[in-house]
Amino acid sequence: MNLAAIRQGIATVLNQIDGCRVFASIPDSLSASGVTALVIAPDDSYVTYAEAAGLTNRNDVRMRILIVPPQQSGSQRVMDEIDDLLSCGPTEPRSIRTLLGDNISANGTACSVSAQTGTVRTMTINDMECVVGELSLRILARC
Repeated sequence: MNLAAIRQGIATVLNQIDGCRVFASIPDSLSASGVTALVIAPDDSYVTYAEAAGLTNRNDVRMRILIVPPQQSGSQRVMDEIDDLLSCGPTEPRSIRTLLGDNISANGTACSVSAQTGTVRTMTINDMECVVGELSLRILARC
């Protein structure tokens, strides 16, 4: 199990989304580029190693995708962008959840990747209060 490879596999899947710039790790800073940033980051409980009978080497990895729309586009556009990326189904071409469901192994880097919970919160980025979306991921991977 290579955690950096899993993050990169997820980033490769998400690179299909128009109008987004994907980061496989937390960047030093986010510039006001006019496109939405998707940042793949460890979640609070990053890795739980399974050692129970029958589960040896099947580890539970938690990551999150931060959705950071350009804040200068106004609050309604920011919320529309977050809604667009957190929506799901075959009629939602920019859906993160649908793309990950279509490529469940993140290009072979994990046993499975599934979207769990979407939230919206404020966060300080580059000394500015920003409205961001957050999508939690559960990943099953073997050592």
